[in-house]
Amino acid sequence: MPEPSTNGKRCPWRFNNFHPPAGGGQFGSGCLNLSPGWFQQGHERIIDDLHVSQDMHKRGVPSFITETGPMELLANAVTSVINPQLYLAGLQAANAVQTLQPTVLWASVWSGIALIVNRETPCHRDTGGSVSMYDLLVSAGTHQACHIDIHELGAEFLYLPGTMLALSGKALSHGVKTWGGGERICAAHFMKDGVHNRVGQARPGWPILDDYL
Repeated sequence: MPEPSTNGKRCPWRFNNFHPPAGGGQFGSGCLNLSPGWFQQGHERIIDDLHVSQDMHKRGVPSFITETGPMELLANAVTSVINPQLYLAGLQAANAVQTLQPTVLWASVWSGIALIVNRETPCHRDTGGSVSMYDLLVSAGTHQACHIDIHELGAEFLYLPGTMLALSGKALSHGVKTWGGGERICAAHFMKDGVHNRVGQARPGWPILDDYL
């Protein structure tokens, strides 16, 4: 796995609360933000250019993206079932971004993936997407005990390796307080409303029954 970033200038809590095992463990700790095209901080007008995220240039990232390609195809397939309109909007936006960054390897319909390693995540909402843009959280690692809290529902869900959870991250606050029995990785897939606006992609609607009939 490529070395995660631990620079907390933009949003401190997102780059703190790390709990690696003694000696660093197998995966270390930190966060990588991977995107084939998003806005630079402070340059987020619709006329501004999209840029490959800095973490995409780190050593080991291209091979990591190649090796996790099959998982991303599975994540795409799951997205197409959970919310067909979201999948199509993401696919069209990803294709449009690909025309701007044709040399970047990216198999996902999502605008980006935050790869979070051995971090406690306080309850929060994600503000980058519209309400109808789900996040897709993919749990991985070696941990054997973990739950994710959804505050507004007053509920918690088992969150072991191999779990995929889709939710409206802008509407529902969610977090992971603790885990046990190993190391925890989350691949948080997200869509950026601003990126979709930049490439002229309309917001997806909510899934409806007719999508499945």
